[in-house]
Amino acid sequence: MLKYQLNIFSVAILCLLFFDRTYAQNFVVNAPADAYTSEAWLDLRYLNEGVAGENGFIKLSPDGKSFLNGKGVPLRFWAVNGGGAASELNDA
Repeated sequence: MLKYQLNIFSVAILCLLFFDRTYAQNFVVNAPADAYTSEAWLDLRYLNEGVAGENGFIKLSPDGKSFLNGKGVPLRFWAVNGGGAASELNDA
């Protein structure tokens, strides 16, 4: 059993050393800059605040089941890229 664990550990260390050197060199993202034009197919910038924090800090509602901004307006959040395990979460 110890021999098996040492082999797995050795392979893991070698993989980390290999990928640490080659992955950073080979993975380059050259995405074009976004012009933020009015012709965009979907523009949700109007949902953002003009200045970060202009409506105060986010806090829990008095019942503890929702969120409010600093002015007491209810907030909702969209979960993106939650993965498959996100559907298994509960309220507990």
